[in-house]
Amino acid sequence: MAALDAVLSARTGNLSVLHETREELGDSDVLAYAARVVSPGTSHECATVIVVATCCRQLRLHWATADHAHGPWQPAPHGWTTRPARSFDGGGGAWVTDFESVGHDCQVVDVTVPRGRHFLAFVLRTDHDRFVKKGGVDMYLPLLTSDEHPFSSCMKITARPYPADRAPVPEPPAAEALSVAAAASIPQTETSQRVLGTLNDALAARSAGAFVLHSEQGELRDTAISAYAVQVVSGSDSGQSCRVILAVAAGGEPCLYWGLLNHKGGAWNAPSKGWQTTSSRDSNSMGHAALLSNFEESDDNIKLLELSFSDVQHKFMAFVFRRSDGEFVKCRGGGDCAVPLRSGGSNSRAGLDSHNMPNDQRHRLCEGTTRATEEELCLENFRTTGSHKKLNLHKHLCEGVAVKNREDMRPESSRASGDPRKKLNDLKQVGEEVSAATEEDSSLEDTLPLSRIVRKERSLDDMRCATGISPGDGNFDAQLADDIAHREEGCQRSLMHRYNCAAEIMGRVAQRGQDGLVVLFAWFRYMSMRQLVINRNYNVKPREISAAQEKVTIQLAEIYRSRPESREITRMTMMTIGRGGAGDIGQRIRDEILEVQKRNDCKGGMMEEWHQKLHNNTCPDDVVICEALIEYIEAGLDISIYWAHLAKYRISKSRLASYDRKICSEPCFRQQQCGGLLRDLREYLKTLKAVHSGDDLNSAASAVLGYTKDSRKGVAVRMHPIAAVATPCLHDLLHLAMKGAEATRQGGDPLLALEPMVEARWELRPWTVTGADELGSRLKDVLYLDLALEASIRTIVEGCLARICSYAPSDAMELVSIALENVAMSSGCNSELLMCLKEWHQVRRSAVEGVGDWALHAKSVMDRIHRELASRSDSWMRALQPPSSYLGDHLHIPASVVQVFAEEVVRGGAAAPLAQLLRALDPILRKVANLGSWQIISPVTACGRIICVDDLTCVQFVTYDEPTVLVARSVGGDEEIPEGVVGLMTMDTVDVLSHVAVRARNERCFFATLFDKVVFDEIAALDGSLVMLKPLASGDAASFERVDKAPQDSASEPNPVAHSRVGIVLRHIEFGGTFAVVSSSFSDSVAGGKSCNLNGLRGQLPDWIKLPASVAIPFGSFDSVVADAENTRLREQLQAHLALLRTKSDTVDKTLDAIRSSVQQLRPPVAFVTELRVAFEAEGLPWPGDGHEDKLHAAAWAAITGVWASKWNDRAYISCRKAGIDHAAISMAVLCQEVVQARYAFVIHTTNPSTGDAGEIYAEVVCGLGETLVGNYTGRALSFVASKHDTSRLALKSFPNKNIGVFVNEPTMIFRSDSNAEDLEGYAGAGLYDSIIMGGSIQKAIDYSAEPLLRDAEFRTMLLHKIAEAGRCIERVLGSAQDIEGAVDAAGNIFILQTRPQV
Repeated sequence: MAALDAVLSARTGNLSVLHETREELGDSDVLAYAARVVSPGTSHECATVIVVATCCRQLRLHWATADHAHGPWQPAPHGWTTRPARSFDGGGGAWVTDFESVGHDCQVVDVTVPRGRHFLAFVLRTDHDRFVKKGGVDMYLPLLTSDEHPFSSCMKITARPYPADRAPVPEPPAAEALSVAAAASIPQTETSQRVLGTLNDALAARSAGAFVLHSEQGELRDTAISAYAVQVVSGSDSGQSCRVILAVAAGGEPCLYWGLLNHKGGAWNAPSKGWQTTSSRDSNSMGHAALLSNFEESDDNIKLLELSFSDVQHKFMAFVFRRSDGEFVKCRGGGDCAVPLRSGGSNSRAGLDSHNMPNDQRHRLCEGTTRATEEELCLENFRTTGSHKKLNLHKHLCEGVAVKNREDMRPESSRASGDPRKKLNDLKQVGEEVSAATEEDSSLEDTLPLSRIVRKERSLDDMRCATGISPGDGNFDAQLADDIAHREEGCQRSLMHRYNCAAEIMGRVAQRGQDGLVVLFAWFRYMSMRQLVINRNYNVKPREISAAQEKVTIQLAEIYRSRPESREITRMTMMTIGRGGAGDIGQRIRDEILEVQKRNDCKGGMMEEWHQKLHNNTCPDDVVICEALIEYIEAGLDISIYWAHLAKYRISKSRLASYDRKICSEPCFRQQQCGGLLRDLREYLKTLKAVHSGDDLNSAASAVLGYTKDSRKGVAVRMHPIAAVATPCLHDLLHLAMKGAEATRQGGDPLLALEPMVEARWELRPWTVTGADELGSRLKDVLYLDLALEASIRTIVEGCLARICSYAPSDAMELVSIALENVAMSSGCNSELLMCLKEWHQVRRSAVEGVGDWALHAKSVMDRIHRELASRSDSWMRALQPPSSYLGDHLHIPASVVQVFAEEVVRGGAAAPLAQLLRALDPILRKVANLGSWQIISPVTACGRIICVDDLTCVQFVTYDEPTVLVARSVGGDEEIPEGVVGLMTMDTVDVLSHVAVRARNERCFFATLFDKVVFDEIAALDGSLVMLKPLASGDAASFERVDKAPQDSASEPNPVAHSRVGIVLRHIEFGGTFAVVSSSFSDSVAGGKSCNLNGLRGQLPDWIKLPASVAIPFGSFDSVVADAENTRLREQLQAHLALLRTKSDTVDKTLDAIRSSVQQLRPPVAFVTELRVAFEAEGLPWPGDGHEDKLHAAAWAAITGVWASKWNDRAYISCRKAGIDHAAISMAVLCQEVVQARYAFVIHTTNPSTGDAGEIYAEVVCGLGETLVGNYTGRALSFVASKHDTSRLALKSFPNKNIGVFVNEPTMIFRSDSNAEDLEGYAGAGLYDSIIMGGSIQKAIDYSAEPLLRDAEFRTMLLHKIAEAGRCIERVLGSAQDIEGAVDAAGNIFILQTRPQV
């Protein structure tokens, strides 16, 4: 550091230091380095990085720039310099600069880089070409301060494993095999030449005139197999049939294990029909598509083998040798050998490579092999290394890792001896020196490289689950709950009794489906929460408990298989109990604790008390106790750590003392005991979790992959693998997942664990969804592995929340992607989640590629995911709270536990950390997208008293006596502003052109959406206080402050509608004598503004803007129909209801319902039908007569009466009452049009309503019909602004995320309301009344990942430009700002459906 300070002072003077760090590299040549980033001025136009290192060798700096701490290396921008000036291009985006010596073995280099990148990445290299990194990863130095980049707030060096394909100076790969094509330049040994000669002789004798596809040889350097050569030949150029002839120099009787591949790195496959070998001694005893073939003897101890294929369906053949002593021999790099079977392409002349398979598809040759001797078993389970580290030979052999001759691993004294007993004794002696490794124990220890995996391309539709009962009805089987409560006293004797009781009622649970499962879940969860007595005056052996437990889990797995609609709640129930196990699996709990005590001399005190409990009544508490003991030892025997861990899981001193075999003592170990106890308790914890834990990944993986526990610690246990499920791919993914999880706990990259975990869930999915019938009783093991993976992903995601800001955007979004996949895989009816996931994948690709507006798009998808998670959360709350409350009362569970039961379940599910992750990412994305924390929908100043409400709909009929600011958690979009309200705030995303938004602007009511929950909660905390709200000039934020009284000056804008009824007088319009009017006769005495404004546009617009043919049912028609003799009874009912409405204010809602019901029962007069048909024919509209000219289709009449009835809907009545409008004076015309089968619908305001800028057009677009824009449909539309001077100048304000679109399947009619109470000066009645489609419409979920409006930027720009241009043309024709509704059909035609003055 002193040298660095000196260089800094000499070279840069008194400059500001942006960042400084010092690292001990721990390398034999480079002991330490220090670095500082300095800036020459406050403008930060460039930065100088000075690196000092101590080293006795000449160093070089390999460096580049990066956009983020996890990013790829990129060349430095123009204008950079180095000192000394000896830089050169090292390839791969990296530059190389020599250090210069400054004495005392210190070397220094500085690099000055102009601003334009966020980080400098570098590694050190010695003069003997050795790279020096920090823990094996590249080093990154930020070139910005923490507030200049949203994803680099942490001012520490971020270390990340470097992608192999982007290494600054790649080292040449070692040649693993020799190609015959290059044999002239490579020295050949005598043995290899003899092998090649024998092979060529065989080729000439057996395949005369054959076309050689591939030919090569290699030196194996094995004591028994010296060399090999292989030729792939074909009888024709087609490559559809071929022979593989292989020669090997080997002693003894070697054999070949082989299989076929679709690509290098792929899984081994069995050959198709039509293959043969020169020796008919092939077998498939090894499984996993590996076949065994014996060689035939040739001259000079050379062995030959020929394989013939009549129909080549695969591209490669993979193989390894097996010696007569059972050893496998592979390529020098430890990988399987592979040769191409087809000609052409890049693989036709590929040399035999060291076939190191990718982590997700590595073949294991010998899983399932029968071990003949005890020596073989020991060799599989033990190995000694210099560090006494455990290693599993059998797994390493099967995973394609290089394995040396086993003689090298045996004790020296046994290598020359042929006595197997001597060898076995030596191995046992070695085993005494180290902890014995079981197959289960070694699952975390693996030589697979810990790095990011390349995930498979999959169709997310394969994850779709259409089954599942909606969980929100709250129904449950009360009789089952009563039965459980009645049995509870007997269940308290022991866990065995409880599980046996559950097994007895499981048939009834299965019959009742979800209604029974929610009760069973509540019961089991209360048990897992330690709210029920688990042991009273009864002793049970551990194996009896685990056997009863296994019986229950098998029954639950059967319910999962037979009732797909209840799988989600079944999974939740299985999570509350452990997997269990028959026979000796449970017995080991009892036996192994004795071994722990014996080996570590701790037979008294707490350990003896715990031992007695374990012998007589083990339970899930024992897992927590064991974990507490481990943490106590790791903390240096700090007893407070022990009690803290117990308290975390609700285990108190009184609970410990409540067991039949009480635990009253505290642990008190000696320091010399700690090492052995820590080792043995960790091993014992795995035994406990194998029985009691439902979400432990290690034990769950072992149950599926298979394991053996020898008799060294108790009774031997062997769990056979589930052959169909335990594929090589799954095996490696689980190894990587568990290694990655451990690395994550040490602060490593969470994606190292998350990616293989979610890939492993994909591998299990065929068995958890469609293949459950084939697994029998082992289905429960597969389900528990899937549950453990789900829980592990959830845990890791939770751990990422605190550091999400330091991640690169692509990595942060990948975390969301994996968390969302995790939720979708565990959920029924997951179509909405899958559509969100598809779109999120597209957004992530856009973020990686730097596509504009990706953050805005990501924010839109995040909001949609949030809504779906909230909906599911609410549904489960409604489903689980009733049965848990009912059962909790009967079981005398504390009220404090019962009241939060469902909430705790939801918070503990996979969706909860995803929701937290999205909330953490939200402010970051908003900052990148230049979005504020507010969306100001109605920008006015307001002062009022804050009142918090859950839902705006619930207070629509309320009249507030003083100016009020409502803080509503839910706003749908079609509500009415309550009387007396001057301000409205919510966290719901509401369209700027929704009804409630238009009403707020019309009534001069402040309205805003808050995206920052902290600010929202801060405002909500002012409930009951008087506050002043002021929108800022920027239009994207507002200020709020608490005041003692309302201001008397003009700072608070008037809100006339909110404080008093305006008293608008409507002109009464008499019936004109005709029931139908064609468009050419529209006037304000016949119909409202919708009809008249359309008529004013005809002939005034460009041809590409189309207007629909229209007929109006004029004002007064409703009164004339009511007066018809056929409707006498209904007329009397209406008169009575209307009189009640004027006198009874406390029954308004019921009276309005009755009026609407009466209106919809009216019958059409004959003259009405006749005149309407004539008008339709004159206008060219199809007659909705169901094939009869003299009849009107019932659906058409229902739509017309529905429009008339909407005069008395809640919103309209409230709005008119506030405005002082006489409701009786409202006349309702009906505008009849053919429905445009819209691909998109839009609403245009030709003056930006948020800013009042008359030079800007604001528009919103949705998929389908416009009902989703004006109705109560959650989510945002696509919104944009365009300049009127140049409508091609567009700016997106939001991407769409409405999950529902409204469509019609066939041509039909729409009947629109067109009253005389709309578009009045000072009052906008638009949207108050209904427009109804004849026959109704259908709703479809919108998959935006397949929508050109989002996927095709060029198409989107063209469409939005046309919409904006249409708005500009209409405003020019009508001479004032307009509120326009329109549609775009499948051919891209623009239709204007209605327009009115914008207010």
